[in-house]
Amino acid sequence: MRIIFFFIIMLLTLMDFVSADEYYLKQKQIELEECSKLTMSALKRIRAARKSRAGDYLKLLPDITVSKRSPVDQFEQDDIYLGVSFSTSNIFDIADRYKERKKEQQKALRSVQSLSYKTKKLIHKKYQLMERIWKLKQMRKSTGNPVEISSIDEKIDTIILSVTEIEIDIEKAYAEIEFLCVEVVW
Repeated sequence: MRIIFFFIIMLLTLMDFVSADEYYLKQKQIELEECSKLTMSALKRIRAARKSRAGDYLKLLPDITVSKRSPVDQFEQDDIYLGVSFSTSNIFDIADRYKERKKEQQKALRSVQSLSYKTKKLIHKKYQLMERIWKLKQMRKSTGNPVEISSIDEKIDTIILSVTEIEIDIEKAYAEIEFLCVEVVW
């Protein structure tokens, strides 16, 4: 009879271990998929950004001046002159802005990839710590010594603070990705 109870308890304990691992694995996969979707969306938005803008081409418009010219004694018989001038140096300004935007776009693409990698590593670290918290809670349940329980509680609190800091870093990385998209697109 004792052997049956022992096997039942072992089976329930193992099911608890498996269910916790599966839960954390599912949550981790969900967060990693969210990170991948955000990264792909950001990369598409940055690649779709135009390197030349309409404002650049407004520099090609000519400068127009209107003037009157007449001697002092013939002021009533005035001639109106219309002057138009084109500046070809603006073409080079447009080309320079195009190259500059292209460089910014390449930098933003690389930054998004780097932030995505950093975020994925933070997610992995977060769930390693979450599993560590779960293991410590299991250890806490199995011990009866109040001194050990308090030291385990301190470890759990420290790890919870670390997880919170990691979550903040993940959100900062997401915000940086969005900022890069806005900066390049506009």
